[in-house]
Formats: sequence, C-alpha cells, structure tokens
Amino acid sequence: MDSSTREIAGGEFPKCVFSRVATRSINGTGCNQIKHALLNAATLEEPLWRAALSIAVRCEDGQRAIHKLSKAHPGYSAENTDAKAAETKGPYTCQWYRDNYSEGCRGCTQMISSPILIGKVVEEAQVTDDQYVIEKEEDEESPAMALTIPAYPFPYFRGANGGVFRRDRNKDGDDIEIEIYPDDLYLTERFYDSDETGSGDGEMVGINLHMRKDGVRRFFAPVTSLFATDKLRDLLVRNGVIAYGKKLELLMAYFASAIRKLQSQYAANRTRNQMGWTPDLLSFVLGEVEYTAHGVKLAPPASGTRELAAHFKPTGSLDEWKSIANFYDRVGLEPHALALFFGFGSPLLKLMDGNAVKGAMVHLKHNGSGSGKTTAQMVANSIFGHPEDLLMKKEDSYASKMHRLGMMNSLIYTVDEITNEKAEVLSDMAYGFTSGRGKHRMESQTNKMRANHTTWCNITLTSGNASATDVLQQYKSTADGELRRVLEIAVPKYTGASKQEIDATFKKLSSNYGVAGPVYIEYVLTHMEEVRSLLAKMQDKIDRALNLDQADRFYSSILTCAFVGALISQRLGLHDITINRVYEYSLVLVELNRAAAKADVGDPTTVAQETLAAFINENVNNALVAPMVSVGGIPERPAIAPKGQLRMRYDPMTHELAISVPEFRKFFAARQVDVKDSIARLNQINFMKHDGKSHPTRLSAGAVGGLSGIPIRCYIFDGAAIGIDAATFDQP
Repeated sequence: MDSSTREIAGGEFPKCVFSRVATRSINGTGCNQIKHALLNAATLEEPLWRAALSIAVRCEDGQRAIHKLSKAHPGYSAENTDAKAAETKGPYTCQWYRDNYSEGCRGCTQMISSPILIGKVVEEAQVTDDQYVIEKEEDEESPAMALTIPAYPFPYFRGANGGVFRRDRNKDGDDIEIEIYPDDLYLTERFYDSDETGSGDGEMVGINLHMRKDGVRRFFAPVTSLFATDKLRDLLVRNGVIAYGKKLELLMAYFASAIRKLQSQYAANRTRNQMGWTPDLLSFVLGEVEYTAHGVKLAPPASGTRELAAHFKPTGSLDEWKSIANFYDRVGLEPHALALFFGFGSPLLKLMDGNAVKGAMVHLKHNGSGSGKTTAQMVANSIFGHPEDLLMKKEDSYASKMHRLGMMNSLIYTVDEITNEKAEVLSDMAYGFTSGRGKHRMESQTNKMRANHTTWCNITLTSGNASATDVLQQYKSTADGELRRVLEIAVPKYTGASKQEIDATFKKLSSNYGVAGPVYIEYVLTHMEEVRSLLAKMQDKIDRALNLDQADRFYSSILTCAFVGALISQRLGLHDITINRVYEYSLVLVELNRAAAKADVGDPTTVAQETLAAFINENVNNALVAPMVSVGGIPERPAIAPKGQLRMRYDPMTHELAISVPEFRKFFAARQVDVKDSIARLNQINFMKHDGKSHPTRLSAGAVGGLSGIPIRCYIFDGAAIGIDAATFDQP
C-alpha cells in the first residue's frame, strides 16, 4: 500500500483533509452525519462521536480536528479525546451509518464508501521544466519505468500517484479536484496527415496510456475522433481506456485543452508513409513506432500506409524466433541462411558509402516445390514483421508490387513466384526493383507530369520455379544490365531433416515474428559509426576475395550488407548460424553468377549474328523464294510462297536475302540490340551487300499474277555467307 493511501473497508483511501469534510458538510454538499456531529458536539451520543473521531483522526489535520469535534462537550478532556480516537480501527463507513443511524443518511447523494473521502485531496506530482518525471521500479504489476510526461494544461494536473485531475470549485465555492482518469493518460505530439492530393486524416495526435500491468501503451488518433462522442468512446475502449457517460465529456474537454497547448508549443510532424529509414537517417520506422538513438516514439502511419503498418507489431517470443532462425545452421541450408542474412542486411544498404546501389534483386530458384524457398522469404520477413502478410504473391499486379516496394523502403521486400510473369514484366522488375525510385507519370487529360517522389534503398528477395536470368536472356539478346542486378541462388531440396521436424519448426513462425528487428535496429542506431566502419571493412574484404570491379557493384554491396547484418545480429544473440560457412558459399555463388552473365551476354558481333539468325528462323514462313525463269522467259510461280505476312525474299539465282528494313529494325529493337551497330558489324564480316546500306527491292516480284510489287527499302544479305539456300525456306 502506498504511503499516501490507507485502508478503508478492506480497500484504500487517499490523502484527506478534515477541514474540507467539515466545510462541505456544513454547506450541505458533504455528509449530514458529520454536520450533525459538528453542530451538536455538546450533546452528541458516544457512538456518533467515536465514528466522527475515526474519520477526523485519519485526516492530514486529524490532531486539530478531533479536538474541534470534542471541545464543546461538557466532559471534554484532551487526554480522553486522544485515547478515544486511538481506539478506533479505521474510518467508519457509510454502511455503518446506514446500519445504525439511517435517519441521518436519508437523501444522501454521495457515491462514496466513507465520509472521509469528501475531504480527499489529490496532490500534484512535482513539475520540472514543464514535465513530470517518473522513476518507477519493477514490481509484480508492471516493468520498471524511467520516462517523462509533459505537464498537463492548466487547470489539469497529474496526481502524485498518477492519474489525470482538474482543479475546480463546487457551487458553494469549495476547492475540489475532479478525477478525469485514474491512470496516466496524455497527448505526446502532433501530426498532420495529408498526401500530395490533399487526402488524409488531417490533424492527428499521439496518445500514451500507462497500463498498470502492461506498461505504456502508445496509440494515435485523428483529432476528429476526439470530439465525436461515439468515435471517442470506440477509440478509447479499443485502446484500453475505460470511460463512458460523463467521463467521456470530461476527457473530451481535457483533450481539447491538451491539443491547444501542443499547438502553441510545437509544429506538427508529418505522418510516415514509408517503413525504414527517415530521410535524415536519424530514425527508423517500423509500423506505428519510430526508433531513434534516444529512444522510441510514436510514428502514426499515413492513411495510405496504415494497413501495411499493422503487419509490424512484435508478436511472440524472441527465444522461439531464434530457434526457428537457427534451423538454418545446417550443412545444405546455406542458401536459406543467406536469404535470412539479406533480411538483416537490407536496412544497411542505405548506410553504404556513396550509396551507389539503390537496390538489388536476389532470386531463389528451384524447379518444383519443397525446397523451402518461400519459407526462406517468410523467415526473412519475420525479422521485422508478419512473415506471410508481407509476401507479395504472383496474383498481385506489377503496379501493386511497385507500390508496396516504395512503402517498404529500407526493409527486405519479398515477391513469390515471379517466373510466371511475362518476359517484359520480368525485365521491368529487374530494373524497377533496383532503381530506387518510383516512375513519374503524366496527369490524365493534361500536359503535365505527375512527379513520383517515392524512393527506396533495399534488397528484393524473389522466388520461382525457373531461372529469372534465363527468361531475361530469352527476352533480350543483350540483357547485361539486368543480369548484373540479379543474384540467382539455386535452392536444393533439403533432406537432412524429416518433414515432421521441418513442419514443427516453421509452423511457429506465424506466432513469433517482429521481435528481432527492434533489437537489431536499436543497436544500429546507437552504433552508427561502428556499423559504417564494419561495412567499409567487409566490402574491402569481399571485393578483394572476388576481384570485383564497378560492374559488380550490386554483388559487392548486397553481400557486404548481408554479412555485416549477420555479424551484428549474431553479437546481439539473435541467431547462432555459422557465418563463415555461409560466407564461403556466397563467394562461390557470386563467381557462378558472374561467369553465367559473361557467357550469356557474348560479344556484340556474336549478338548481331544470333539476332539475325533468330529473325530468319522466326520468319521462315514469311519469306518468298523467287521463281526460276523458264526457257521462254516467262516467270514461273514462286518456288516457295509466304504463308504469312511477307517480310523476306530469297533469290536462288543471286543467293541474295532481302529483309524489309522496318521489320528488321523492329525485331532488333525489341530485343534491345543496337541496330546501327549490328548493321556495321554484319557488314564488316561480309554478311551484307551494298556496303550495309538499304536497297530498294520488290519483295513480291514473281508472285502469282505477275505483279512486280512496289519497291521498298531492304537490307540485302549474302545467303552463301550466312549459310542459307532455298531449302532453308522449304518448311512443311
């Protein structure tokens, strides 16, 4: 029991002053039983005298009050009065009066358990620099706390033992304190929620509630919800503030005063529309919380980000999550462990010197199910948030995927089953995921650009049943730009554990997530220079080990972040995975990716030849093979007629292959092969005639009906040089 409270009828009562009980009782706003005792002290019955003494002696002014109650009696003595008061065992209750002297209680409207509570005095907590400072040791009900509370607006104040009160006077002019709420409840800061179009919740405030068993609960509210009774009740009850009826009106008035005070002291902060690093790199947003080097504060998400923010509430046990992560500390699970390390490394990408890499794509591939690639994505998600709700699915549109990427900002971003996407969409992903900013667009019906200010700097972890780089290479003959941005990881099926063991481990993921990220990011924020130094040293080590150059900057940056993240998280006790084994695996992995990229890209002359061959193969049924001339000089029917749109003509007599210039250029451009450069290279190796220049040709000359056709610009190739003849086009 606190030193400022005492027991009453099995409970506790606060500090009380009898003069307040007496004044209010005489004025008719207190207790008629006490009024009777004061006005009839000379003839008061002993039981009523004793009852009044039991109340007076337990007040702050008790020694003076018991004698004031007794002096008018003919048998008064100070000694007897002190002795009688000492005999009492607690302030008499209203129930005692009702049971023994009910007539005096008739018409009473007091809602109290004892008349002593009429004299209740709520002391204000000490104010220092417009703040209340709380230092509370841990107990059975709540953890230790050391924090400051902003001083409440006048005439509201914080009680010495917590709670919100208001100084006031009753109708008779008596000083009173009105309880607004029994626990600490206060506004912390202002926010303004508005997007580029003016939509949003407008003025918002952060609210803190001190729960007796749960510690501090932080939430936020649009100001519009604080001044509509139904909305206010729903908001408060949902967050643990139990209030109804008159209490709601009292709280509404209190919030109005608190908002006016905040508006006079501070400018409104912006709501957060992205997770991860804020632009100044001084804080990190996770859901509705902002972590800084100096502590944690509320960070209301913007209205457009609110649904995403709900996925970042820590859930479950850190020990349970650690047991899931440590499953990857097994030979054969290096790809999965590396995926987890990318989850820790993604927030560090923004801290890399120069920040040249804004993003990279890591693709987990396995032809079939059961390799655990999707589970690895979910484990990476679970560092900071919900394992499955943060995973984008193949059904989600490309636009929605890019929008979510912008909101994730610094956190690992996961997309499942991308290899079912069309090749051109996959190419857009390879560039889009790694570009670091959203696309600008034109406004509809106006000649005005709508700028997209969304940026990000993170690692995207994708998965699929096939190779993403194979699809990119098929789509483009020169896919070097995309291939260098993608690190592809083959994920073999793991056979070192039974299905039952694997299921038992990873089914815990749905109830244990978001608990490692806050521990990790708080360390990064408070050790920023050390982390930057680790990144520089790790990058130098990786670059030397693999002899990486500027073209390999994506590999260099993401491996650096992954292994610095792995080291920090291991130091913090978040996992016990053998980092060196995964590191050695990653070096081999990068070498394989580099070798594959170089082999797939080829030199420009080879690319030009391959693209020309692809054009001929794809259009073999769109060619006309010229007729042989008869003895009489009359053209015969075409040797081979086109089965589709005419794009080529082959003349067996001259061995010339004519290809329509527009069709040729369109085909090469679609594969992002430089047309001008390719023509120059094909001419240089004697594949072309007329020095590589276009030549007017009647593609349909000799066709049925004797029509010679209109000459069109064509590139003329030497069929003998490129290895074709009439049989090339003789397709069934």
